[in-house]
Amino acid sequence: MNSPAPDLYQQLEKLKEEYVSSLLPQYLFINQVWESRKIKSKNHEVLNRLLFDFHKLAGSGATFGFIKITDTSRALETLCHDILKEDSLISDIKIKEISNLLISLKKVIVECTATIEKTLPANNMTLLHDADEISTETGVSVYVLDNKKSIETNIITKLNCFGYHIVLFLTIDDMLTAINTTPPNIVILDHEFLSKKTVSRITTLQDSKRFKTILLSPNNDLSSRLEAVRMGFTDFLVKPFDVFSLVEKLDLHISAKDDMRYRILIVDDSEELSRFYSITLQQHGMQTRIVNNPMLLTQTLNEFQPELILMDLYMPNCTGIELATIIRQQPSYISIPIVFLSSETNVDVQLQAMSVGGDDFLTKPIDPLYLYSSVSNRAQRHRYLRSFMVRDSLTGLYNHTRVKELLEQELERAKRRKTSLVFVMIDIDCFKAVNDTYGHPTGDKVIKNLARLLQLNLRKTDVIGRYGGEEFAVILMDTDIENAVRTIKKISALQGKMIHQSEGREFKVTISCGISCYPNFNDTYTICNEADKALYYAKKSGKNSIVSNINGKFLVN
Repeated sequence: MNSPAPDLYQQLEKLKEEYVSSLLPQYLFINQVWESRKIKSKNHEVLNRLLFDFHKLAGSGATFGFIKITDTSRALETLCHDILKEDSLISDIKIKEISNLLISLKKVIVECTATIEKTLPANNMTLLHDADEISTETGVSVYVLDNKKSIETNIITKLNCFGYHIVLFLTIDDMLTAINTTPPNIVILDHEFLSKKTVSRITTLQDSKRFKTILLSPNNDLSSRLEAVRMGFTDFLVKPFDVFSLVEKLDLHISAKDDMRYRILIVDDSEELSRFYSITLQQHGMQTRIVNNPMLLTQTLNEFQPELILMDLYMPNCTGIELATIIRQQPSYISIPIVFLSSETNVDVQLQAMSVGGDDFLTKPIDPLYLYSSVSNRAQRHRYLRSFMVRDSLTGLYNHTRVKELLEQELERAKRRKTSLVFVMIDIDCFKAVNDTYGHPTGDKVIKNLARLLQLNLRKTDVIGRYGGEEFAVILMDTDIENAVRTIKKISALQGKMIHQSEGREFKVTISCGISCYPNFNDTYTICNEADKALYYAKKSGKNSIVSNINGKFLVN
């Protein structure tokens, strides 16, 4: 894995150079606007324009490490505020003060242009050098130290089916050598190896190699768990256990890393600042999208589905307060956190911004680490609360309502882009018999197993949901019927081979699937209804089959 830091470093260098090169043209425009006013008469349009420009410079200067630009611009901004509050005439003193400050601003800009060095912004933003922070690997490696074979061979085989690459070690020395060469995602240690020396050798590497540790123990008492925590173990699993319990543990720790990829929408008319914020958040693994023209926000909101909006307060054509009011009027976006970012220091204005739906107000210039911390905490809480509204509690997949919402969104996107979309309904065959024979807890495990199988074998861009009971729904974007059938056949075959266990008894379950698609069907109701008809046909035809609905004609695949 390669660290992204060098590329981010270069982006920030280039961004700082571009910012400095834009300063002199900005100053010339500002000076021209100032000179265009009548001698002493107060032109509100001119002063408001200057106020806006000085405000922008005050916010951006220190962000890129130029404190003098921020200080001088803020002084000019304050003067403009004072003049707008006064009588119709501008006093000679105020004219002289502004003229002198404009001369100072030009001098500072010339100095910045002359002394610019290719370094990071002066706020000393720390770039990530740890490759695991932004991982590009798709496989998950698990090292197991276990000479007593606590993890049976059949469990290891099943874990491989779930996408976990298991490597078994019989000695601590062999494992440590492997960790130093190719660090794993997770290390599992049997309690038989629970000596201070062994654990110390592993935890010493844990900080630098950044892997999780799970202890296997036959004891479930508090003292055993407390000892494991004090020795530095990430998690604890009681023996004996089944493969699904272990998969849940592994999923928990792997998904925790993916959870950091929050989707952040940046709305700011300043291209330089918005790119700076974007790079700052990207280096911590977040996904970002930039909107420089607030009038173009709606489409990006629908397509990107942000988990937080970072918004400037003062923008041309539409202010941040006006934009936040519009966003909050739409039920789909009423819960998205809105964080205002501005050099505005007036508490009354800040409170007004919060009153229309803002969740936080950050003052420019802002330390990059503080920006990351504020944004990640808000986004994390939003995702957590949102999950109760859109996620199924048993599987963690999208619930019925959210699947229908996403199908509508993806269908509109497919129409705009003139691409195809496939909708699949999946039902577990004879599921009532599973519950009646083995009990509802076992039935729940079967449902969770299928959910995991779908997640493993479908793309991250695909939508997977629990439609209700033992029914699932899948939305495959940019896919035709042929490719969809091929993918679902693979999942069906894997499901049919999976051995489930309940109190020493083993059994298998199969699935039936119904498929419809756009452009064969043109709206969400019809797509869902036609896929349901195909599923009913599959169940009626003997189950364990995949049926496509092609313009009302059923094709058994």
